[in-house]
Amino acid sequence: VYAMPQNSYQCVAQAVGTQRSRGDLVIWLDHDDELFPDALAEVAAAWPLLRDDHTIGALVFQALDPASGKPIGGSLSPGLRYSASEAFNRFPECSDATIAYRGDLLRGIATVEAMEPLVLNFPVTVRATRRHDFLLVDAPPVRFYHRDNPASQTLHERLSRKTVSSYAIILDLADRHYLRHPLTWLRHIATMLR
Repeated sequence: VYAMPQNSYQCVAQAVGTQRSRGDLVIWLDHDDELFPDALAEVAAAWPLLRDDHTIGALVFQALDPASGKPIGGSLSPGLRYSASEAFNRFPECSDATIAYRGDLLRGIATVEAMEPLVLNFPVTVRATRRHDFLLVDAPPVRFYHRDNPASQTLHERLSRKTVSSYAIILDLADRHYLRHPLTWLRHIATMLR
């Protein structure tokens, strides 16, 4: 456990934890996440999929909704490969999944300097997988996502994942390349307005 000297908010804390990590895989967890007792064993068992295929940047494990006991994004098929863009546009359920990133890849991108100006970690996820795919693993879910927890930021703000990510993209000065793509910029503004 690393105690921050002051509240530096989520992205900086994630960067500090990522830089201090030494493992082959890195998983970011929020305050409303709960790993299952055998979660790390399941993730370790899937590691050869990522180790042997360098086109994959992250392994994706579904999460359970504790209220229903059902996987979030239950219609998604194991073995699905997708990009970060597809995750937020075609498969939004994947943003609720547990993502195990390739450690060396994430440590090269999720530095304190890169994370400090961010509103959310979404832009780092995009950069981490720009040349790599996500892979939905054929394994049991590894965590509960307590989105109905009264302390959950998701419930408290009552914002959809697309709205939150659009808000982050619009405000994130680290992703200035969106200014060169006005249609993408307008699409995210339209999502916020909707």
